[in-house]
Amino acid sequence: MIFRIGGVKKILGVCAETLRFFDKKGVVVPKRDVENNYRYYDGRDVNRIVAYIFFRSLDFSMEDSINLIQRLSNKEAKLKMEQQEEQVAEKIIKYQLILERLAFQKNLYHRADIMVDQYLVEELPGYMFYSNQNNRIFDSDEVEKEHTQTWVNAMPQSMVAFHIPQQQIQTAGLIHWGYALQTDDHQRDLHSNLITNLPYTVKHPKQTTVFTVLKSVNEDLKVKARFDPLLQYIENRHMTVAGDVFGTIINQSSQDSTVTYFAVWVPVKPKTDKND
Repeated sequence: MIFRIGGVKKILGVCAETLRFFDKKGVVVPKRDVENNYRYYDGRDVNRIVAYIFFRSLDFSMEDSINLIQRLSNKEAKLKMEQQEEQVAEKIIKYQLILERLAFQKNLYHRADIMVDQYLVEELPGYMFYSNQNNRIFDSDEVEKEHTQTWVNAMPQSMVAFHIPQQQIQTAGLIHWGYALQTDDHQRDLHSNLITNLPYTVKHPKQTTVFTVLKSVNEDLKVKARFDPLLQYIENRHMTVAGDVFGTIINQSSQDSTVTYFAVWVPVKPKTDKND
């Protein structure tokens, strides 16, 4: 049975322009009617188009799909499948991490609505932190700029984050801004060694923390006594601060004035006589 372009289009949903492309590339060899110049496709042509569609569905490029149909030996095709397996596996890891980051970010937006100046004791997963700014002043060193680009390129696994040194919490004198990446995500990151080996990248283990959301005008956390209610909560729970504050920006809104929501985790430990 033979088909004209319209017939193939009805069977496979392939447009006339695509069929002409297949003709040009030698994927199909339709017979031409010399009187009216119509192209006629037989069952073999249709099957070769289906084979092309199949390989494209496996995420092969147009060129690779054509080569798999008409040029590669069994050995060469097998090698191409192995290479594609590796690439698809990398994409699966990437998109799984994107899904997890979307869920994490969605949860932060939810918490921004319900956790402003509310407190919750929870575990903070291990993470790595890299600082390239002190109080929003960027390090202009050329090497540091390269390091920053490495962290930015690691997004969405990495995220903008900040540290407030433990001894600076009450005075709000210094905030280190930079980037963070959860240790579990980092272990699956395809470029993990690039981040691990960067200078000034500090690893932090899993910690017990008090979580809260702080709402601030003009993105300003450097307000004296800003953390006093949080520190009072920690004191009332018979705990003490056990490390640097970790946090990230959830959202910034400028509808009325610039309002920023910060997610904040403060490491804590039970208070002992020595703490007193």
